Amino acid sequence: MMPGEHIIKRGSWLYGGSVRSPVVITRGSVFYGTGDHEDPPDVRDDREVETYSLWVESPPGSGEFPAGGGQFLALDEAVEHASKLLASPPRWE
Repeated sequence: MMPGEHIIKRGSWLYGGSVRSPVVITRGSVFYGTGDHEDPPDVRDDREVETYSLWVESPPGSGEFPAGGGQFLALDEAVEHASKLLASPPRWE
């Protein structure tokens, strides 16, 4: 997870079809750009705006969330993406 982000939604999904593994959505205040000077400014530059990020615990049981599943401008987009990204749909608390 990125510094300054706060967990706002917790859930779990079945890793390998049998191991319950946590997934979280955090809220932050920066939408990170690509940093690539060839991209247009709206894609390249960081923007100060409310964002939601999807994070998956890795490896299961570690308590660590290094695996990012994307950054979104709306909470419902992050929830929807989790259902598409993960092998089994998450169950949210």
